[in-house]
Amino acid sequence: MNLKTQGFLGGKRTERWPFYVKKPFTQPEQILYNRLIKALSENIALAQVQVSRVFGVHRRSNFMDWNNRVNRMRCDFVICA
Repeated sequence: MNLKTQGFLGGKRTERWPFYVKKPFTQPEQILYNRLIKALSENIALAQVQVSRVFGVHRRSNFMDWNNRVNRMRCDFVICA
């Protein structure tokens, strides 16, 4: 798949973007995800979620240190009831 920048920022360009398409799951993750959505069909299963989307850091805590630590983490799967 070739991504082109035509219409990008209003101009017509033909140079290629330096990206390529990747699979979002490894094979074992894909199997587990399918099992999760089948077993927990009444819930929502999210994959590859940043921890900062699930937990916040209180401002009164050492905010910058903890926030920076949390921003670098991700959850493989999050199940929402």
